[in-house]
Amino acid sequence: MSLDVASSQKSNSFSFSSEMEEIAKSNQVKAKDRELAKRFQKYVNPSGIPDGHCASCAFNTHLHFVGHEISEAVSPDDYKKFGDWFYYKFAPRFEDHVLEPKENETFGAFKDRVAKKVKELTKPFEAVLISISDGAHWLNAYNDGKRIWFIDSQTGRPFNLYENENRKKNEVITCSAVVNIITVSLEDVSEYNKKFSAEVLVY
Repeated sequence: MSLDVASSQKSNSFSFSSEMEEIAKSNQVKAKDRELAKRFQKYVNPSGIPDGHCASCAFNTHLHFVGHEISEAVSPDDYKKFGDWFYYKFAPRFEDHVLEPKENETFGAFKDRVAKKVKELTKPFEAVLISISDGAHWLNAYNDGKRIWFIDSQTGRPFNLYENENRKKNEVITCSAVVNIITVSLEDVSEYNKKFSAEVLVY
């Protein structure tokens, strides 16, 4: 049996570091980012809601990277309070680090450029939020000290530009999407904790 989401169903607990290490070491898993994204999705978006709460999915994933218990994202029906806070906090940072595809650039080459920029902005074991086109979609990037992982926990996909199709790395990008890389400070997380009473793990 191939390595898949079922392996993380053996326990009610979820630790991205152990899941990441297992996936990284496995020769059976080729699409490693996708595999990790699927495992996050099982906890963050278990109902598979396709749209409408990607910011909450991405922020819950980021919170787990910094030590919070993993939890289900706020549903679209209950999204307003979180969404108001989130966009008030992070929309002003859209222009801090912007990357857009070059003419005739392939999907793989653009992803590599984004990964390089994320590596410049982070230390090992740090994460950032990835916004597609000023908040049209959100996902995560994590620096494990060796490589950058891209996790879209809403959809269970790896790096993407909020398109319906899964792009091959040698395909030329034809959409007009841009990437905004958003850094999240400990003060941002502390403010979230106070406002939403998030539970923090004790390691």
